[in-house]
Formats: sequence, C-alpha cells, structure tokens
Amino acid sequence: ALPQGAAMYLAVAGSLTGSAPLILVDRNTLTLAIGAFSGMVASAAVFPIDTAKTRIQAADDDDETLNTYQQIRQIIKTDGASALYRGLVPVMVGAAPESAIQLTVFELVQRFL
Repeated sequence: ALPQGAAMYLAVAGSLTGSAPLILVDRNTLTLAIGAFSGMVASAAVFPIDTAKTRIQAADDDDETLNTYQQIRQIIKTDGASALYRGLVPVMVGAAPESAIQLTVFELVQRFL
C-alpha cells in the first residue's frame, strides 16, 4: 500500500499480450507527460484552421477572398489533405514542452494554495 501522503499515480501500461502491468509513476512526471501530450493533440486539432488562416492572410488583395471553410476546401482540392498538416511537427515540438511546463506549474501552485 502507498503511504497516504505519497505523490504517486498508478498508470496502466498495456502490452501486446493483453496483460496490463502496473507501473508506479511520480505525480509530477505524469503531469509533465499529460501536459506534453495534450499540447500536441491541441496543436494537431487546430492546425488545419491555422493553415487556412495563414493562407488567407498571405493572399494578395487581388485574389478572391475566401472564408476559412472555403480555404480548407481549396487546399484539399489543390494540394491534397496532407497539405493541411504540412509543418505540424515543429509546432508540436514547441507545444509539447510549453503545455507540459504550464500544466505542471499550475498543478504545483494549486497544491500550495
């Protein structure tokens, strides 16, 4: 049994055989990992919209002005769906540590208040 004041989470790590061994993970380490993962997921979720916004902003004044939905459809039509995610990796590399640190600091401050 874990001591009452122990800062540990139990994380389940699945394996290919279907067994799920328990792994003890420090609470701060788990918070860092969850923060990094959530930052990457959030970046991937909004990246197509951000790509469309960037193309709208970079368009010449002579070009027909498209709204975000129309711009996304235009990108898929001309460059393919993968073009919506072109450049995602560097954004995720930046978002992961940012979100990890932000969530960890938030959790630490919340514990002391």
